[in-house]
Order: sequence, then C-alpha cells, then structure tokens
Amino acid sequence: ANIMALIMAQRAANPAGEIILVASWPSNPDWIVSNNSQLGEYRAVEYSIANTLSDVFVADFSTTSLQILQKKTYADITGSGAAHPNDFMYVVFAQILLKTMLGI
Repeated sequence: ANIMALIMAQRAANPAGEIILVASWPSNPDWIVSNNSQLGEYRAVEYSIANTLSDVFVADFSTTSLQILQKKTYADITGSGAAHPNDFMYVVFAQILLKTMLGI
C-alpha cells in the first residue's frame, strides 16, 4: 500500500514519468536487525505492481545479489559489513539499472 501511494503521488506530479522499483539486496545475515526473510515478499509485491501498472519496472538487485552470494562471502561484497555494498556491488547495481532502463 505504501509503494502504491508513492507511485500515485509521483504520477500526480508527473503523469508521464516512468518508475523503477528496486528489489533490495540482502543485509548481512549475521546482523541482528537483518530483514532478509522478507526480501522475497518485497520482491514479489514489486513485480506484482510492475505487472499491474504501466511504466513501472523492477530492477532486481535482490536476485542477482543472492546469486553472487552463492560464490562469494558477504565480506567480499560489502563496504560496511552490515548492509552497504562495496564498489564491486555498486557496479553490479549500475548494470542492473542500465538493463532495466535500456533493456541491454
């Protein structure tokens, strides 16, 4: 409901605008306040919204990050040890955004 309210507010201000929802990457599973168990739910809602509304897209950083974590440790991809990507993951994030925006 919160995401839909934000989209509707944005569309009221700029009806021609396109919207990219970002499926977040996981935080460190050893971090006490991690909400990784909800990532799948969030991603599913984002895809549901994108499939329902025109000009709404999903940049799925979540799925790609989880795939990378099958080969790398969390320490390999984080800048803070908790929930912030390092330079490698920012490049991955940029690639996902470009693919979402440009279809490349």
